[in-house]
Amino acid sequence: MSSIERIRWFLGELRRVKSGLAGFILLFTLIGLTLAFPLLANPQDIANWSGHAKYWEEKMLPRLAPPAWINYVSPVKYPVTRDLHKVYVSKPLVLNMSNNKDLLKYLKLMNPKIAKAVEKLPKTQRAAILNALRKNLNFKYLVFKEVTVVYNFKADVPPKNLITILKLGPIYMTKGLIQGIDILWTRPDGITISLLPGGSTNLTNPFNLNNYAQLNSGSVLNALNIEPQKIYLKNGQVALYIPPGTTVRFSLYDYIASLLNQNNPALISQVFGPLLSRLNISSVSSIYAPPMLFIMSKLEKGMINGTAPVLKGTYKLTFAMLIKVPKKPANIGMPQLTVTRARVLGVYGIIGTDVHGRDLWPALLYGLRWALIVGISVAVISTLIGVFYGVISGYLGGYADTIMTRIAQIVYSLPVLPLLIMLSYFFGPSIWHVIIILIAFGWSGLVFTVRSMVLQIKENLYVEAARAIGASSWRIIFKHVFPQVLPYTFASMALSVPGAILAEAGLSYLGLGDPNIVTWGKILHDAHANGAVLKGAWWWVIPPGLGIAIVGMTFVFIGYALDRILNPRLIR
Repeated sequence: MSSIERIRWFLGELRRVKSGLAGFILLFTLIGLTLAFPLLANPQDIANWSGHAKYWEEKMLPRLAPPAWINYVSPVKYPVTRDLHKVYVSKPLVLNMSNNKDLLKYLKLMNPKIAKAVEKLPKTQRAAILNALRKNLNFKYLVFKEVTVVYNFKADVPPKNLITILKLGPIYMTKGLIQGIDILWTRPDGITISLLPGGSTNLTNPFNLNNYAQLNSGSVLNALNIEPQKIYLKNGQVALYIPPGTTVRFSLYDYIASLLNQNNPALISQVFGPLLSRLNISSVSSIYAPPMLFIMSKLEKGMINGTAPVLKGTYKLTFAMLIKVPKKPANIGMPQLTVTRARVLGVYGIIGTDVHGRDLWPALLYGLRWALIVGISVAVISTLIGVFYGVISGYLGGYADTIMTRIAQIVYSLPVLPLLIMLSYFFGPSIWHVIIILIAFGWSGLVFTVRSMVLQIKENLYVEAARAIGASSWRIIFKHVFPQVLPYTFASMALSVPGAILAEAGLSYLGLGDPNIVTWGKILHDAHANGAVLKGAWWWVIPPGLGIAIVGMTFVFIGYALDRILNPRLIR
């Protein structure tokens, strides 16, 4: 029978074994996914998987987010991770404090209630009050600018976060020259709260401080994670300087959480007073609702403990900059306040993200590559070693057979898992060390079956005839004996793959795998270490576990099919 005829015969037999056909289809699909990894995922995600928190921070992905397709199967609709492109930037408002109209506008910005009362006064009284106010000001011009991010919220649960990247500056902060920023949150019901302590509902000047030490710990610096430069002015004053083009990152969730976690009733009442007052709550010691749910829920008493439903509609996050300058704005340059990127974080990707905000999809695909490498390499090498060892042992017989059999029995009787754990610990966490260790202990199980087959084969007449005509032992082994055990070899290779994959996954799950390589076992280890099951993050646990099961099932199907087709006893 020629090679082409043998291939045709094999394919014809394979069509009759449906499970084997399904196994080969799955195998080619898995290999295709492995080869298409650069097209289906970003290789940089794997290169920066461990120890590169800044890389994932810049990607602005949600933490512990379910996959995006959950909205198609769940009755509860989740917000989707996306960039917000609706951003309104106001033109800078320049006010001249020597002008009464501009001074009144400034008063409206700082305290609208007082400004409204002053407007109702007669003209002479109003002018006298404004002149008195002007004498107490240490600046001549004021520049006001704001930028607003708009978020149309339609989901049933709040997003995980809303992150904004800002560019701002220049800002000088000294004892005599106080400048400030405010962060405003406007809800669909028209309620606006100033997120910075000590502010009104329109504008806050959080740098209304008396000394340099207080300036350095200002609430805006903490909210925006700004580290200004320390400079000395010509008059000898010390100033904190934020240069133009300074990039800052504002995380709404982290900032609200930091306010709520302080358990400060005065602070909570000061910041969230516009919400609490409408609930007829004068003071509250602590708020138990999740941060994003609290600021996005309906005005019900359940918003304190997180039982109130969400409020759908248009939300606005406004950043306002107030610059007080002693000279004309043209001499110092207009302030910069722009939003370079605004992103709402919700459900994301094909299989979601982990607790560190890393996309699990490229990790799952990359883990498939190493599952195939480990499984196939360990199965092929250990099977070949076991088969050759069993063939030689059975053919030689006598004392050689006895010694070789005893060695195989000793290796086979050793407790594999404890030894794998111990050796992995001593040899170091390397994927190649794991492969070598699995091969070292994976060959002995085949020896006894192959040896018993060889003991029968070498008694056949054609083997005796080969000896009679002077054929060497090696020629007889490779020409007449080994081809008879080859069908069993192929089936054993396929059936050994799942065990090798499970062994590597088990070592990685115990933390003894290679920390520099993303495998399915490592994903499961990270999920267990971060309490994924307790947190309900099923998308972090099920996909790698299902991947191990699918790859194992693939090779089991192939192994049974090969055994059925190539084993002479099972051929129909």
